[in-house]
Amino acid sequence: MDLGRVRCLLVSFLAVASAATVLGAQAPPEQPNSYAVIVGVSEFSQLPKEEWLQYAHADAGDFFKFITSPRGRSFPPENVFLLTNEAASFQAIRSRLGSTLAKKIKPGDTVYIFIATHGMVEREASREAYLLAHDSDREDLYTSALPMRELGSIIQSRLKNAQRIFLFADTCRAGKLGQVQGAVNRYIEDVTKQRGETMGLLASRPNEFSREGNQFGGGHGVFTYYLLKGLMGEADSDKDSIVTAAEIVSYLQTQVETSTDRQQHVRDFGDFEPTTPLSFVDKPGPADWKLASPARRQRTEIASLQAVFPESAEVRDAFQRALQEGRLLNPPGNSAWELYRRYSQLPVPEPEKAAAQDDLLIALATAGDRVLWAYRRGDQVVRLDAAKYEEGAQLFSRAGEIDPDDPSLSAKSKFMAGRALVENRRFSDGIRLLRESIALDPEAAYAYNALGIAAMEQQIWNEAIAHFRAASERAEKWVYPHYNLARVYAAQRRYREAEEEFRKGIALGTELGLKYSYLHYNLGILHVYQGRHNEAEQEFRRAVEMNPRDAMSHHNLGLLFEQRGDAQQTESSYLRAAELDPRLVEPRLKLAEIYRKQHRPDLQEAILREAVTGNPRHATAWESLGRLLLEDKKLSEAEQVFLQMLGNDVNPPVALAGLGDVHVAQERFGEAAEDYRQAMARTPDQRFRRDLERKLRSVERKR
Repeated sequence: MDLGRVRCLLVSFLAVASAATVLGAQAPPEQPNSYAVIVGVSEFSQLPKEEWLQYAHADAGDFFKFITSPRGRSFPPENVFLLTNEAASFQAIRSRLGSTLAKKIKPGDTVYIFIATHGMVEREASREAYLLAHDSDREDLYTSALPMRELGSIIQSRLKNAQRIFLFADTCRAGKLGQVQGAVNRYIEDVTKQRGETMGLLASRPNEFSREGNQFGGGHGVFTYYLLKGLMGEADSDKDSIVTAAEIVSYLQTQVETSTDRQQHVRDFGDFEPTTPLSFVDKPGPADWKLASPARRQRTEIASLQAVFPESAEVRDAFQRALQEGRLLNPPGNSAWELYRRYSQLPVPEPEKAAAQDDLLIALATAGDRVLWAYRRGDQVVRLDAAKYEEGAQLFSRAGEIDPDDPSLSAKSKFMAGRALVENRRFSDGIRLLRESIALDPEAAYAYNALGIAAMEQQIWNEAIAHFRAASERAEKWVYPHYNLARVYAAQRRYREAEEEFRKGIALGTELGLKYSYLHYNLGILHVYQGRHNEAEQEFRRAVEMNPRDAMSHHNLGLLFEQRGDAQQTESSYLRAAELDPRLVEPRLKLAEIYRKQHRPDLQEAILREAVTGNPRHATAWESLGRLLLEDKKLSEAEQVFLQMLGNDVNPPVALAGLGDVHVAQERFGEAAEDYRQAMARTPDQRFRRDLERKLRSVERKR
């Protein structure tokens, strides 16, 4: 039997129930309610597509359909938070579990938590296991994925009103992710320790793979497929129309083992009441039941059954539109933040205000995490300026105002603000904020790396090295600190150590499936400095293989071919570099020199005009174009080039000297003399000044 592709997912299903509390003789008992957070992530924005899951979102969608049916205990749809794929961001998952859910439950309520996603262990020695969100970054799981210990904290502390917890987990380590098989399973039981009554079911033993495939109901994980089938009624072995905890355990153990040819074994743990009912078979199931039908992505909405006042409905709708359109902090007067503040002042039921608050918190922190992701990639991949870091600081700051009890939000806000100050070279203030960020979250790697950048910019090499190493120790898979260490060592001419760090970064990128061509490019540059030209060529070629549009690698290949005397490959490489980047001047200057030697002035002029168009601030390109036109006796055009150069304030002494030469050729000697005098007054270069003096004496003799 085809078992489908090996799958690593986590499916967590928690049922929390407690006895109703009598409020007193004068008040009726508070009726229990039912809530759920359901997560299904098949698509991961930071993983290659071959490492995505196929059916996790379908598992979540069908679980949603089941629990909102009478057979599945009729959860009110407005009480169920369905997060699939893009909606299942790191911040959305942790906020729905740790904030939204925790604030809503009370003694007597029932809560289901269902999570279908990849599970990973980053540092097994320290027992750091994580659940991956849609936007989780394997380079730094600590700040982008849900730690198992945080899930444990939620269960033990924030869900403390629950008397019983039922945990169903389907987790393994996918081979394509470079993980130990089944390693996450070893941490699952820890999340429910120090709890009262607990029932746990793990879909597989340690060192076993969990499976998914089309043969399981048209597309499911094997564990989830039989969980749903069992709860629908197949597990009702005594035919009393109730599926109990003991019945679902027995059913799953038999069906999963049989369907996988004994390659996957369900195991149970905990102290629970075997007769606890989990479904009622005599009640209707989902009306349109189709296992593996795709889950529809839920829109971010405030759970509202009716508008209390017309103004509140209008502001609520405007707030939701602002969230959906990404207008979180701007424009003034019409941002989600300002609309939320207006909404919170209106006479609206508190549950609706709380729902709006949670939605805004998720949106703000998720947007801030996107800036943090770009920073983690490094300035060779995504160049962030001070304004972007300031935006990130504001996003996290506003999120922190909503949830002041989450120190990670404040830590990220201070980091972003500090990084912006460093970018503006306000090192003292920036370093102070970065240290404050570390004090709030000492295990987060991002601020240590930023301290390293601040020290490197000031050429405080030993401090930079210490900070980059601290970052690397905290995020063992993060490439960027290794690149920065290599830069520091190269600046100190410690080339062997620089090469080691480049190669460590390359090895990590290869392990994670990341195509960081800049590492090979920079290692190639290092080899050029060392005179290792053959090895440099290999690295530039690898960079081009990873990123065929890497213009600078093509340019540097051209330099190596030129040095070798291979005219055909030299010209070809420079042409390709120029074609790929219209703003890149260096290959165009090289091509202009080639065309000069080939006596092809038309091509020489055309390529120089491309150069000044692509980079209007490049003095050498302007001067070369002006000199060519002067040599070709195109005096009016040459004059215009030097006048443009002067008007653009591009090396005015050179521009004035060029104008003087043009005016001499036009026999406008008085203007030429004035040009040379102005050039002399504006240049600090003594050699250039002596040349101008010689030209001035010559032109004055001709007047």
